[in-house]
Amino acid sequence: MKGWIAMTGVAVASVGLTAAVMAGGMHHAGMHHGTMHAQMGGGEGLDWFVMGALDDLDVTEAQRAKVLAVKDRMAAGFTRTHDGHAAMHAALLREWQTDKMDTAQLNQLVDAKVEELRGTLHQVVDGVAEIHDTLTPEQRRRLTEHVQEMHGEMHGHP
Repeated sequence: MKGWIAMTGVAVASVGLTAAVMAGGMHHAGMHHGTMHAQMGGGEGLDWFVMGALDDLDVTEAQRAKVLAVKDRMAAGFTRTHDGHAAMHAALLREWQTDKMDTAQLNQLVDAKVEELRGTLHQVVDGVAEIHDTLTPEQRRRLTEHVQEMHGEMHGHP
């Protein structure tokens, strides 16, 4: 169970890091932290946010195409991972309603979910590395500054 909790924490942190890297952690058109989360909640909001970040970094069309392809690949991985949540909840509810829960079956589902998540997170690392290699050193420096600024704002630091 501790492994599952740790993996979930890593997943949450990775999603945040990936979103910050993909989006550049930049603030567009007066966008605030709460608005950012609302915008990133759906695919269209994420697309808008990433496009704005790419504009802020003054990327070339080739860089834009590469980053958007990586973003789409990672978003598809997160969608696949998320879609399995309903099946897990249904299995837990089904077992809860029995006289004796089949913990072996539930643990198999958890193990499968952890492996799926592991694969998704490996794709995140690969995607972030692709974005790193796509950007120039100056663009990465600017992106780093913005991510650090965003991180401070999210945790209540100036």
